[in-house]
Amino acid sequence: MLTLIPPIKEYEKEIFDFKDEMLSFGDIEFNGCGRLEQYSSFEEWKDHLDSYADRNKMDPSCGLVEGRQYMLFDTEKKRVLGMANVRHYLNDFLMNLGGHIGYSIRPTERGKGYGTLQLKLALEKLKEIGVNDVLVTCDDDNTASYKTIESCGGTLENKVYSDKYGCFIRRYWINQ
Repeated sequence: MLTLIPPIKEYEKEIFDFKDEMLSFGDIEFNGCGRLEQYSSFEEWKDHLDSYADRNKMDPSCGLVEGRQYMLFDTEKKRVLGMANVRHYLNDFLMNLGGHIGYSIRPTERGKGYGTLQLKLALEKLKEIGVNDVLVTCDDDNTASYKTIESCGGTLENKVYSDKYGCFIRRYWINQ
């Protein structure tokens, strides 16, 4: 069974297997993974995730917004298939470039429909907290990602150039 769950210590090995595979395929910055690529221990990564899980405990200068980290998990195979970061609201950066949901699928599982499933499940998480107009973005040349967003009802608002990333970003709205 595939489910979207928060990362827990019990699946530390599976989480870091996901990280290792992403790195081995040349992914340097992981989208929607709560900066997993920067951490070598589950505890440090979890502390980082917890730092933006509660708006009242956040340092506003950090540039992060309240959100939750999830992983698309295959409970039968005990395997992390993807990661999704669900942001409860948008700051200026997220409004322009990042959106409400960032996500990645592990390289060996791409092209199998897991991205679409994960995005649909992440959209449900936002709907549960009353966020009905959802911004999802992707690089203009990421065909798989924009097809995923479009298959989930995304309507392209525009494309904006990002000096930070050196490419155009597609900005989609999904109304649920």
